[in-house]
Amino acid sequence: VPASAEGRWTLVRGGEVTPEPKSRSAGDRSRTAWATALVQQLLARYGVLTREAVMSESIPGGFGACYPVLKAMEEAGRIRRGYFIAGLGATQFALPGALDLLRSLKDASEEPEIVETAATDPANPYGAALKWPGGKDGRGPTRTVGATVWLFDGALVAYLARGDRQL
Repeated sequence: VPASAEGRWTLVRGGEVTPEPKSRSAGDRSRTAWATALVQQLLARYGVLTREAVMSESIPGGFGACYPVLKAMEEAGRIRRGYFIAGLGATQFALPGALDLLRSLKDASEEPEIVETAATDPANPYGAALKWPGGKDGRGPTRTVGATVWLFDGALVAYLARGDRQL
């Protein structure tokens, strides 16, 4: 599914439909098709898919709904399983292209990259796939609308709360 097709869509078939084998019920086929499309969309979004990333998406069935599809894709050679991102869970799956990109970024560039983004932006992994650094009195940053984060070579360096009241 292309990235531009995100959203709620329904597949409508026209013409003659070939009957499916009777070994699986229609409900099983639809759940498998849903899980497969979901996993492909998550892999396209994240490149490296972790349990934490799936949990941050609030997917019905959680990681358990995605794992059989990820395992089948790995066995078919379409994705790779390994420990690619330190500090995250041991169950990580990646597209080959994402691994090539990670390897190309292994050596730090001479020019640092500074990114300013909304705290809720999917490009900000903190508060979703990664835990926020500890805050004072048990209160720390949150993925709140109106909050801003700054990343320096991918590491969180600043958080500006909603309303610009706390940096």
